[in-house]
Amino acid sequence: MDERRMLKRIAATVVLSIVASFGCGDQTAPAVHEEVKREQVLPLTFGGFLKDGPKAEKIDGVCGADDTRNLLNCDIYNGLPGWTVTEVTLAVLLAPYGEDDIRDYQVPITIKPRTTERVTVRLGLQLPPDYFRKPDGKVSAFARWSWQVEGAKGYPTK
Repeated sequence: MDERRMLKRIAATVVLSIVASFGCGDQTAPAVHEEVKREQVLPLTFGGFLKDGPKAEKIDGVCGADDTRNLLNCDIYNGLPGWTVTEVTLAVLLAPYGEDDIRDYQVPITIKPRTTERVTVRLGLQLPPDYFRKPDGKVSAFARWSWQVEGAKGYPTK
């Protein structure tokens, strides 16, 4: 009986080893197979240009408010051919542009080089209207808010 029990244990151990080896697969670290992409802060200058980079290469786009004026809908363009952008910081400025009238929004987004992605930012405030009625009854266009790319993170594509 003891021999039989021992043979069963050995057989069970062999079977478990075989089953476990099927589930393991290739467990090597990803750094061995592909280069690990490390996110970096991109040194941007005023206007979304990469510091010391060509003036034609920048992060830019268009943004507009929704009907309620508390969401900002943007199409952000990554004009940096050597970078995949993973986050942008948008500054929303309210006239008269005092220090307390600027809000920064860090927006996670993935934009491959020379492509555009849509993003919606919940502002937590209501933007002022772009039009107002003058005392004489005429409507005047006057943007009392604006936005700009203030910062970004990403990783090199090469």
